[in-house]
This record gives sequence, structure tokens and C-alpha cells, in this order.
Amino acid sequence: MSMSWKRTLAGLAATVVLGTGLVGCSPSPTTIAVVGGETITQGHVNEAVDALKIITSRSPGSESLATPEFVIRYEIFHQLFESAAADLNIPVSDEDRLTMLDDQYGQGGLATDLWNDPQTRGAMTGILDFDIANSLIAVGAVNTEAFLDALASHAVQLNPRYGEWNYDSMDLTTSVGLGGPMAKAITFTVPQ
Repeated sequence: MSMSWKRTLAGLAATVVLGTGLVGCSPSPTTIAVVGGETITQGHVNEAVDALKIITSRSPGSESLATPEFVIRYEIFHQLFESAAADLNIPVSDEDRLTMLDDQYGQGGLATDLWNDPQTRGAMTGILDFDIANSLIAVGAVNTEAFLDALASHAVQLNPRYGEWNYDSMDLTTSVGLGGPMAKAITFTVPQ
């Protein structure tokens, strides 16, 4: 084998080794939040927003839901709700959520589409968890203060680029870096 072939093969081998090493060193997705040990990544939020754009385009007037804020808000609340319900020994299953989906939103339509899409299910689960929490409070199955305390006992580690989590309103307080205005904060309905 000539010297030039040896150099070419050595250069090719070095390129393959270097390229393989770089692929293994690709950066992990940007973390938006960690709630109860569950991580919400920028990649996941982007995929969910893309899916929301497609789903909401079939439901005129709902296009404004296709935002990172929508996904982040409800996915954080879902994780908090799961933890708080477990703390208070309140069993909540996907079957309970499906019942709430049918009761609150009917069969078919936007809410069903959000539930059925794997990219948007986390956000829709958070919406249904809000509805379930309101229902539990309304019927007296759980004390409002006890439930809010259980929610607040779980840390939300939110990347400051995306704002802060406000336990009083159970919502993001700012939308720094997300673009677009924040939607109105959702609060629990407290029976009189």
C-alpha cells in the first residue's frame, strides 16, 4: 500500500472516530421544568405546540391555544395534581379523566382530539385535572386549603427563562422567552 493511501485511510478513520464521538456528545434537550421528578423539555413542548397547531386548525377560534405557555402551564399542573392527589389518598385514573372529558366537553371535538394525541395528552390531562380538582372541592370530597397546601408542597423547578410558577394562581407568572401574552390564570372555583 502506498504512503498516500495510508494517509487517506488514516484520515478517514480519524474522521469516523471523531464523528462517532461527537454524535454521542450531542447536547440534551433544554429543560423547561422539573416537577415531582418529571422533566418537561423544550423538545417535548415544541412537539406538543406543533400538534396543537394542527389540531386547533380544525376547530376555528381555538388556534390561540397552540402556545408553549398552554403546554407548560397544564403539564406542570398535571404533575402537581398527581402528587397532591397521592398525598391526600385521592385515587384519580385516566378512566376518571375520560369521564370528566365526556361530562365537561362531550364526545368528539377539540378536547377529545387533544386527549387522543400523544403529544397534547399531557396538557389535556392537566386541564381535566383542574376540572377534577374543582369537582372534588365543590362536592366537599377535599378541603380547598388542604388541597392547595398539598399542591404547594411539591417544588416546581422552572427554568427562569420561562417565568416563575405562582402557587397562589397555579400558573406561570411571566412569559419571558416564550413570546406572546400569557392566557388568563385559571383559579379554583370555591363553593360559597
